[in-house]
Parts: sequence; C-alpha cells; structure tokens
Amino acid sequence: MGIEMDTSHVGSYPLDHSFDNLKRAFLDTLDAGISVPPVPQLRPFTDMYLEPLAEMGYLEPIGGGKYRPIDLRGEPRIRIEEVEWFLEVAKEAGFNLSKVRLPITGPFTLASRVEIGEGGIFNSLLANKRMLFDFFVPYVANISREMDSKGFGYIFVDEPVMGLLVGKRILFSYTEEDIVESYEVIFSDVTARRGTHICGKLSPRLTSLLMNLPLTYLSHEFYDSRSNLERFSREGLEEGDKIISPGVVSAQNLRVEGREEVILLLGDIIEKFGEERVDLVSGDCGFGGLKSAGPKAYESAIGKLKVIAEVVRSFQEDPK
Repeated sequence: MGIEMDTSHVGSYPLDHSFDNLKRAFLDTLDAGISVPPVPQLRPFTDMYLEPLAEMGYLEPIGGGKYRPIDLRGEPRIRIEEVEWFLEVAKEAGFNLSKVRLPITGPFTLASRVEIGEGGIFNSLLANKRMLFDFFVPYVANISREMDSKGFGYIFVDEPVMGLLVGKRILFSYTEEDIVESYEVIFSDVTARRGTHICGKLSPRLTSLLMNLPLTYLSHEFYDSRSNLERFSREGLEEGDKIISPGVVSAQNLRVEGREEVILLLGDIIEKFGEERVDLVSGDCGFGGLKSAGPKAYESAIGKLKVIAEVVRSFQEDPK
C-alpha cells in the first residue's frame, strides 16, 4: 500500500497580473497533477494586501513595493482582487474550494514593507510592536476569517521576514509569546486547515518556536536549504502535532529537477520525519521570482510542478 500525500504550491507564478493569466495558472496547475492548488499570485505577495490599503487611503505607495503610512486607524474592508477573480474561475471549473490553498501574507512581513524613514526594515512598522498588533494583525485576522467563511480548505500565513526576525535573538523587542499570539489571533475561529510558509534557512530558535504555533502545516525549503532537514525531528513534530510541507524543487533557478533527485530528497524527508508527518509537497517557495529569467520561466515553473506530482504519485503507488 502506498503513502497518502497531497501536492501543493506556495502560490506565485512568473506571469503578468491579469484575470486570464490567473485562470491559466490555475488550470495548468491542475493539469500538472497538483492536488491542492493555490489561489495564484501574479503580483508581489505584499502588494496583494497592501495595495488595497493604499486605495482606501491607509497607505501611500512610494515605489519599489514599499509604502508610507497615512492613517492606520479603523478597520479596512476586505477586497483582494485575486480572490474575487479566483472564485469566478473555480466556479466555472467546478472545483471545490475545500481543496484550495489560500496564501495570506503575514502581518510581520506586511509591516516590514511600510516605512517611516530610510533604512529598510529598521525604519519600518515592523519595528513598532504596538502598530503591528493594533493594525496589521487584526487586518490579517479579518482576511483569514473572511476567506474561511468562503470555504477555502487550507489557509497559509506566509511570513518570509520571520527568518530574519528570529535568529539567535529576536529583533525589535518581540518575544516568542508575541509571535505565537499573532498566529492565535489570525486563526481565531478559523475552521480551515492552517499552515505557515517561511522560506530560507531556519534558525534553531525559530524551529523551536514553530512547534508552539496554533497550526498544522509547516512549509519550508528543503531543496536549496538542506540544513533545514536537521532543524526538525520526528519526535518534535509528533509532540507539536505538526506536519512538514516540504519544498523539494528549487524556486531559484529555471532548471527543472530530475525525477530521481527529487525522489531521493523526498525519500530522505519521509525517512527522517515519518510518512504521517509529511504532506502538501511543493516547491521551496513560489515561482514568481523566476520571471526575471525570461520567457521560459513559466514553462519551467509548470515543469517543476509536474515533477512534484509525478514523484509523489510514485510514492503513493510504491513507497519503496
């Protein structure tokens, strides 16, 4: 009997932002064999959630995907263009939302893109704990509950800045309890399956913290960051009741990985963590970053998804 595992994708694609391209990415992902497809992201994943705030007058765009605060008071209405488009596409395709992964950019990452001066994140609202908990955490929590009410089966909070925030120490006077609390608020009253995606190499302190988050799925790099294999243990995952959603192909280069090398990597992951602790196999990250590589980027992205689906299917049919 084979292993039961689903396949997924973190979210982004190397295509221009348009309704037709969102539909194309979704249908091509299904054709590639991915069983839990995401709502496609075709613009920067921070802009998806910050541009609506700029349109409502909370923020001012200053270029380069960065914003300046204007008036961060009140409760923004929820309008995410990609979700509105996707609901139309999924309905037309007759696809059940319970098998869809919705990536939501987390409050720490959003705050890091809102600057109050020169100096990157050190002069961003990420450095302002009060503003993070008074505005950005409630904003993401409202999105999470709204999307849950629409029937999305998997809701992931994507927090790439967390790898920088939590190293040997935690920046900006945050505590581990603060980070856990942010996820508790975001996932309060949410019935969907819950996860988080943090790319890059993980610190021991961060991986320890992850075990305390109120969610099930931990989505991380394992192809380009092999050291992450040593950051987790089967015993720790069992104690924290967590499931690894491993990245098994690179999101950094166009080369479509060979089937055998992906089989070896996924085999190592399953052997280390146990088959019951591995699910939603994906790429290391989204593939939007490949866009700068040229016109073959999208073809490469879909090729990588096909390899993921083929490899997982081989484990489903014959775990050896």
